[in-house]
Amino acid sequence: EYWNKGISTIVLKLWIDHLFENVTNLPHIGFTTWSGNNGMMRVGEKVGMTLEGRIRKVRYWQNQYWDSIKYGILREEWNNL
Repeated sequence: EYWNKGISTIVLKLWIDHLFENVTNLPHIGFTTWSGNNGMMRVGEKVGMTLEGRIRKVRYWQNQYWDSIKYGILREEWNNL
């Protein structure tokens, strides 16, 4: 009942705000997911993060290899959103 309501987007924005406000010397925030997690990739894009990297076929799950996906944002980018 909680899927597709934008909760993840709201929480990620709050978390990034918290980190940039409370860790003053932090220039970059990022997360890593896998290519099968379309929802998490979409959330990263919705909050303004940049796709910074893809390592192909390095995660193995359910008899299949998946890409490792890295998203990130710089403090100045976040402040300009």
